[in-house]
Amino acid sequence: MLEIAKTLMLDAKVIIMDEPTSSLTNKEVDYLFLIMNQLRKEGTAMVYISHKLAEIRRICDRYTVMKDGSSVCSGLVSDVSNDDIVRLMVGRELQNRFSAMKESAGNVEHDVVFEVKHVSSRDRKKVKDISFSVQPWRDSGLFRPRRIRAYRADGLPVWRG
Repeated sequence: MLEIAKTLMLDAKVIIMDEPTSSLTNKEVDYLFLIMNQLRKEGTAMVYISHKLAEIRRICDRYTVMKDGSSVCSGLVSDVSNDDIVRLMVGRELQNRFSAMKESAGNVEHDVVFEVKHVSSRDRKKVKDISFSVQPWRDSGLFRPRRIRAYRADGLPVWRG
């Protein structure tokens, strides 16, 4: 929001926003869109870059789909479906892609691909005795950053042992 506020102070006539809502709360997004609508009424041109189709539909009049650095298609947001936009972005149909993958994965409700039991941080203050399992097609919130050997869960280190 600070960068957006600095831009507004410059009284810019053209504003380019690249994924501006990625770190904003829903309330902050609503406030940003309120400001953008006011700027539109005042004649400010805006380029809004986002993968969030609901936001594009909410705030944009026109769209341009980019793929591999090239413009693929442009038009009125009201004239195109989300499925069409996704197809243009990836260059192929994605119909039933996830349901077919789920069927081939077996029993999604019962398969466990990773399980943790009774894990604690060394000081037992940040993380204390957590257990969880990861099933296919579930968002676990667990990741391993590149080139880092420590694992993290919800932003906290997870130690072996």
